[in-house]
Amino acid sequence: MRRETLPPLRKDYFELDRHIHFVDITDSAVRRVVVELLEAYGYEPYRADLRDSIIGTFLPLTVYTDKKMYDCAGNVTCAAAAATRQMVLDLEEFLVILDRDILKK
Repeated sequence: MRRETLPPLRKDYFELDRHIHFVDITDSAVRRVVVELLEAYGYEPYRADLRDSIIGTFLPLTVYTDKKMYDCAGNVTCAAAAATRQMVLDLEEFLVILDRDILKK
């Protein structure tokens, strides 16, 4: 569910050919489940030594579907820029991407 402080996703987001997705997941338990699911499909952390930091942060999870990697937004400014451009998905919206671009490949 989209937090009320997060701007709405741009209307044409799912029509764009995006390979980088910012996902707003603040609950670390949910983040861990999503990360483990991605790893089950061959995704790796951008830097292996940062896996626990990626799971533990409040910054948006960043998923690179073309490189099969994941990370988190670099800092609050990067996260704010993505949100301002209406490019941050909530978990439900990311599940559409997960089904379309990850699970069906």
